[in-house]
Amino acid sequence: MNTATEHLAPPIIATVRDTPYRGARERAYVDWTTGAGIQDSGHRFTAPPRSRLADLLAAIPPDVRTVYLVGALPGAGSAKANGGGSLNAFLAWAMSDAGPEWMDDRDRLGGTYYHRDAPESSVLRLRHRLAGRTLDVRPFHSWGTDGHDPDTARSGLVLLATALRDHEHGGWFPSDVWSNAAIVLASPAVTGERLWRACIAREVAWPLLPDDLREHLHSTSGQHRIETFPAPAGRESLPDGMYALDGRFAYADALFGLGFGPAEVDQGSPVVAPRRAGWVKVEATVPADWQQVGLLPLKGAGRSKVWEYPAEPGRTFTTWAGTPELRVALWPFPHRCGRCAAGWQSLQPATFHRPVAPPCSQHGWRLVAKERIHFQTSSAPRGQQHPMDVFATRLRIVNDRLALDPDAPAGEVAARAVRHILLDTVGLFYRGSRRRTYSAPLGSRAIPNKRPFDVVRLDTGEEVALWEVPEPMPADAMSHPEFSVQIYSRVRARMLLGWQGNGRGVNVPTGMLTLPREQIVNVYGDALYLAADPGWPEDKRPGSLRVKEHLLGPLPWPTVGNDTRNEA
Repeated sequence: MNTATEHLAPPIIATVRDTPYRGARERAYVDWTTGAGIQDSGHRFTAPPRSRLADLLAAIPPDVRTVYLVGALPGAGSAKANGGGSLNAFLAWAMSDAGPEWMDDRDRLGGTYYHRDAPESSVLRLRHRLAGRTLDVRPFHSWGTDGHDPDTARSGLVLLATALRDHEHGGWFPSDVWSNAAIVLASPAVTGERLWRACIAREVAWPLLPDDLREHLHSTSGQHRIETFPAPAGRESLPDGMYALDGRFAYADALFGLGFGPAEVDQGSPVVAPRRAGWVKVEATVPADWQQVGLLPLKGAGRSKVWEYPAEPGRTFTTWAGTPELRVALWPFPHRCGRCAAGWQSLQPATFHRPVAPPCSQHGWRLVAKERIHFQTSSAPRGQQHPMDVFATRLRIVNDRLALDPDAPAGEVAARAVRHILLDTVGLFYRGSRRRTYSAPLGSRAIPNKRPFDVVRLDTGEEVALWEVPEPMPADAMSHPEFSVQIYSRVRARMLLGWQGNGRGVNVPTGMLTLPREQIVNVYGDALYLAADPGWPEDKRPGSLRVKEHLLGPLPWPTVGNDTRNEA
């Protein structure tokens, strides 16, 4: 990146409108424990209970193209690796012999995908050697629930498809030409991609940023804030238990009005521009009398993926952060400080014709911009509505409709699925380079000669070679890290500070900065765990924080440190 302000060269790839396939892929839902199965068509079949992979595949009807594993995942115990570690029981089951009729289908998205950290995100992509038909086997758990049982899982996706199709009540499609299986695709991420691209206006292209800038945004950003705070001095337990709060469809509220490309890179100004959508490298100094949680994310050094949020008084550090978090750092206490309140007031659209208020000299963090990446926000291309605004509006309507559906537990499955469509679509925008895991029976010619591999002994006695291959950051239609960095930054900022209506026309401040430090136990994405009920008003708007559960005490104060999972 150059040292002067520049408009980066136009990318050669852009995202354009797309709609779901009209063709249907017949799906089946199988309970591995009992062997009970049912297809989308209603046809029932039975597999051997607790069967090996090969026996399960032999029981699947030939017209099925996707198998969802419902309920408890297959596998028992764990497989041992030659390095002394163990392999998740489901992955060990999935890597076992599929039988002579089936082969890994490397021609489809690189073939089988194993996720060692999140096995429920794995998918077996197989091809029948003689018939040539394809078959995917994947846990239903990627939809945010195990599905309860095959009938409930099937009914839940039917409810979801019905809500997504209902154009008269905010859905996507005005006719019934698409089947349920053509609207609700194999996973929340794939479904979300198609739904989002269907929100793009015809003959409008949304540009991708250049490769180096997309990789830079990904490498300098994290995702959700996941942090457990140490217990206050002299306190080891939670005598009154713990209150679990959840943001109401919080990520949908963070999707509106996002900045887009092309981007401007500026290394010439030390000033943070709080009104502009951007991603900024800053030198930050924590106030000398700071007694609250940290505000800005800082990535661990070296190969570490641990993110911390420095809060030590007087500490100076350099990091990248989004404009929403930087605004909080400049004016952290508008609910009890006039200067902080003036700063937030100057950011309201009605005051944009006036200068931005100076940072609060009493509470504001000292921020010096080292590099600024700013996105376009003045208008969408050709005056069209931002597809993310359309996507968020429709998902909110669908979510509200399913929340009122009395059909439980199928309604619960559908509601959880909507949330994961939202989260996984944002995760697609965030994707970067990654390492893909492959396996083959020990001695197979498929094992690469010049790549190290682990040998895993399965419970069946089979020995399997396991190796990883690095994959570059994808340059596909969903590679928009400029969206994800803004969304995650907005949600992290919302967990620090926000406002909720009390039903009488008054907005009440909420978030971690409104609470005593010793009351905050844990933050996990859009969820908070507190030592006491904060007493915040119930607000029906997306993004509002509400008490979902009171875990009765006494409980030990959690001791788990920062979570290291930052891969999409």
